Formats: sequence, C-alpha cells, structure tokens
Amino acid sequence: MDVVRRELTELTGFDTLLDVLDHNLFRRSRFLHAFHIVQKAIAIVERLRYKAMADARSHDRDMRARRNRFLEFVRNAKTIDPEVASELAAYLDAYGPRTNHESRLAAAYTDTAGELAALRQRLNEFDEDLQALKLLERIADDFTPAERDELRALFGVYGDDVMRRANGRGLPELGQRQRYWRRVIRPYQPEAYRLVAERAVNRYGLLISAKKRDESNANNTKEHR
Repeated sequence: MDVVRRELTELTGFDTLLDVLDHNLFRRSRFLHAFHIVQKAIAIVERLRYKAMADARSHDRDMRARRNRFLEFVRNAKTIDPEVASELAAYLDAYGPRTNHESRLAAAYTDTAGELAALRQRLNEFDEDLQALKLLERIADDFTPAERDELRALFGVYGDDVMRRANGRGLPELGQRQRYWRRVIRPYQPEAYRLVAERAVNRYGLLISAKKRDESNANNTKEHR
C-alpha cells in the first residue's frame, strides 16, 4: 500500500489532492453554517424593520406633539419674563424631545442591511471558489502544474487574504493573468474547464478591485499625514 501511495504521489500529487479535498469539505461545512446564519439575520432584520419603523414613527409624532405643547405653554405664560421665555422656547426647540427616531432608525437599518448583503455576497464568492476547486481537482490533468498551483492559490486553498490569493502578484500581473484566463475560454472546451477558467477571470477581477482599493486607501492615508 505504501508503494502504491508513493507512486500515486509522484504521478498525480495524491497527497496534495487529499489535503485540498479534506480542507475544502471542512470549509464547505463552515460556509453553509455561516450562510445560514446570515440568511437568518437578514430575515430577522427585515421582519423587525417594519414594526420598529412604525413604532419610531408613532414615537416621533408623540414627541412633536409634546414639544409643541411645551413651546405653546412657554410662549403663552404671562408670568415668565419675555426674554427668558424666548430663550426657553429656543432651548426647547433645539434640545427638546427628539423627533428624528424614524430617520435615525432607517439609517441604521440601511447600514445593517448593506453590511449583511455584502457579507452574503462574500460568502457566495467563497462558495463559487469551492465549486471551482472541486472541478479543478476533478480535471487536474487538463491544467499544467503551474496553472494548478496558481488556481489553488487564487481560489483560497492557501489563505483568504489578497496577497495569498494573488500569490505575490501586483496589479499589472493580476491584469495579465486575468486576460490569460479570459483568452483560454473557448466554446468547444469541456464545460468543467470553461467554468474553472471563468471563475479565475471573476476572482482576478475581485482581486484587482481589492488591490485598487488598498492602494487608494494607502494614498489617502499618506495625503492626510
């Protein structure tokens, strides 16, 4: 058995294949758990949003009515010095019962929903990487060893951060590799090969966007120093 394993390792990278499959089965399980949580959180936010917004709207109406009553009382009070009454009315108008709960709550919900949608999109991207990896290992012989290593890194086998996925490449090289994988896509090729190449094009696009954001943020930081 050891001899067979050694020969398989030498011929096909058998150990690497097992490591990749084990690693990504675990990642797939974690992905499904995380995706379920995000979907549940989105549903909860949407469900709570309508009741909370209605409550906030009612609260704002009550606060506006209360503030108006206070202001009316101050303005009509006969015993208060006119200057003090004017100052008190201005104070109540500026710092009286708040009436913007609905707008503040709407902004908070918008931010939360946006963050959850972005997280769900990121999880979807991870899942597409995992599916591409499964195809890659199934048709590994259709790619050169260098291409296999490139794609495994690109699809996150060696780490999720931009540098590991990019395998040390800068923006010009990332653009070159994206163009390379776009060129190799042909209608007559097997579907699995085309799907892997298409995912490579898309993932390089994500890396390029991330790199550009990082460079832009770095430049903005330098300008503000």
